[in-house]
Amino acid sequence: MERLISLAFLVGVVVFSSWTVPAVVAQEEDTPAASLSCFEDDDVFTSENDWEFCQPLQSNMLMYYTPQHDDGTVKLGLHALDTFGWTALAIAGNGGMKGASQIVVRKAENEEWVAEDRNSMDYVMPELDESQDVRLLWADQTEDGETKWAVELPMNSCDENDYPIQNVSKFMHYAVGESHTFSFHGNRRGQFHANLMNAPQTFPESTDNYVDVRMPDVDVVLGEGGTDPTNAYICSYFDMLELIPSDVTAGEVVHVTKMEALLNPESAKYVHHMILYSCDAEALGGSEQHHDLILECESMPPGCQNMKWPWAVGSEPIVLPPHVGIPFGEQGQRFLVLQTHYYNPTLDTGIVDSSGVRVFYTTDLREQEAGVITLNSGTGNFQRPPIPVGMADYPLSPTFVYPSACTQNTWQEPLNILGVGHHMHLSGKRMEIAVERDGSYLGLLRNEHHYDFNHQSAEEPLIQTLYPG
Repeated sequence: MERLISLAFLVGVVVFSSWTVPAVVAQEEDTPAASLSCFEDDDVFTSENDWEFCQPLQSNMLMYYTPQHDDGTVKLGLHALDTFGWTALAIAGNGGMKGASQIVVRKAENEEWVAEDRNSMDYVMPELDESQDVRLLWADQTEDGETKWAVELPMNSCDENDYPIQNVSKFMHYAVGESHTFSFHGNRRGQFHANLMNAPQTFPESTDNYVDVRMPDVDVVLGEGGTDPTNAYICSYFDMLELIPSDVTAGEVVHVTKMEALLNPESAKYVHHMILYSCDAEALGGSEQHHDLILECESMPPGCQNMKWPWAVGSEPIVLPPHVGIPFGEQGQRFLVLQTHYYNPTLDTGIVDSSGVRVFYTTDLREQEAGVITLNSGTGNFQRPPIPVGMADYPLSPTFVYPSACTQNTWQEPLNILGVGHHMHLSGKRMEIAVERDGSYLGLLRNEHHYDFNHQSAEEPLIQTLYPG
């Protein structure tokens, strides 16, 4: 079996694995009555007018786009109903506003249509870019709220506030205002993924079997030996033969095809991160039982450090490509451990949690296998100089270097990267993972202008293969 490794990096704790993302995460107040269909009943957005692709964002909102390689631009259009003010699309490094680059189309005070190039570094009103790199082609809005517009933007504006348009799936956003005065959008906004260089992707629902790996109604309190009552780490053992007794025998390997978080609504706000590990059989003591708890588990038990699934706030489901699976049960690793970090800054009492992960699996092993690699850097004074008190911005560069000698000796073949994630708790603002080959700088694995703790998803890498050496 050929082995394929998935990489992604989280500073401080864990690394994200491979992924596929849902097309749209919408946040609307009401479900619209009217709907739109791509390229139907439209005399403007047609293939004859050089519109190549269409992606539904809502039942009443469509995004059209055409990569124009000859002149290095992308034509981008929006068709939406029930819109009576400004509308916007944004290209982003994550699912939130931090670091996003917005294209706002609206009527100015003189009633002329304008397209504005804006950016936001926080959850504040996006500012106009000094460099206006978007060009309005045309715009129209009817009295009954049907809006259509088209703009043109460069694939690479060389503006540090913009994201280059590359052949990868990236987070995008949409937003709708109540008037043409640019102001807060309210609840009418959403996030989605799109590759503006290729056709939209669709992903069928999984038909594989699944099991739920959930904390067994644990009391969220600091365990004996812990030092910080606001940060409790609790682990639970899970026996694969108890989880899926009818499908799996001792020593049998299954391939996991999808994993998604299950958050207990009453306690979700306290869940900082979850990590699912498998345990080496020879490292266990032999007395472990299904649902045994380790009430102070900031450090994992010996032998239980083979990371299978990391989750942090804002993470999306991990869906493996059709030919790839994450092995569970290999080398006699019958037991899993789910570590959950709870953050309770106000020391609320009476919290009981049953959060965890839904694991989809198949006994029909896939062609390639995926795993997780962690790079942990800059998380303590042993890895970097102390950070001075009172600094608003303090760069750490570089805090970790993985030299070519290590990759040459560790990797026997190229590694195919499926997803890259960043994790910097609440203080981090930006991180970069740069790749060099033969002394030449190749670029970043992921481009995220501003890290956002609330949107810690794994994203498609800009560099998809790492080679030994």
